[in-house]
Amino acid sequence: MTATRVLIVNIEPAKRDALFAVLDKLNCKISSCGALTNLLYQTKPGDQAVAVIRLPSPSEESLSQLWRVRKLNPWLSIVALLKPEAAATGISLIREDIVDQVTSPDNPAAIFSAIQSALVMRKLITIKSETLRQVKVLKTEQSRNRRRAAELEESYNATLENLMTALDLRDVETFGHSMTVAKYSCALAEILEIRGQ
Repeated sequence: MTATRVLIVNIEPAKRDALFAVLDKLNCKISSCGALTNLLYQTKPGDQAVAVIRLPSPSEESLSQLWRVRKLNPWLSIVALLKPEAAATGISLIREDIVDQVTSPDNPAAIFSAIQSALVMRKLITIKSETLRQVKVLKTEQSRNRRRAAELEESYNATLENLMTALDLRDVETFGHSMTVAKYSCALAEILEIRGQ
């Protein structure tokens, strides 16, 4: 499995370098992405990536770009860095599933924690999708096995009927006796409430 990429977007050089030092502990590929619009070209389907995006003043344009990034890159975990006064915007971004985490841009420990949470969440989503895939395979196999069991039971019943017919044809005086015994056995089993045996 390839290493997770952490893409730093729209962060000033001094804060970016400090963030690089903190994120070095995650054993990830860390790179700077520049502007939010560049993020679309930095990722591709199936990438295990986390984007850390600073939104200094969430404008309609930046939120629209963020929404576009999320829709075009649903596999991308997004951590938004917002000032505390924009907390309401952060909550709405999480509710609308545009970002995965929101934290303050001035707290490197909180950013580190948010990235770790995003990585764990991404891992759990991957495990969930793999588990759902395996359940689908098991259901398909179960359906196939039920069909084979029904075919096997039909084959077994046909074999018994053929054996009874062969016994009946051997002697003309007892012709039909096996079928009569089978009918009486089924009627007796029904009276005794014996089913499926």
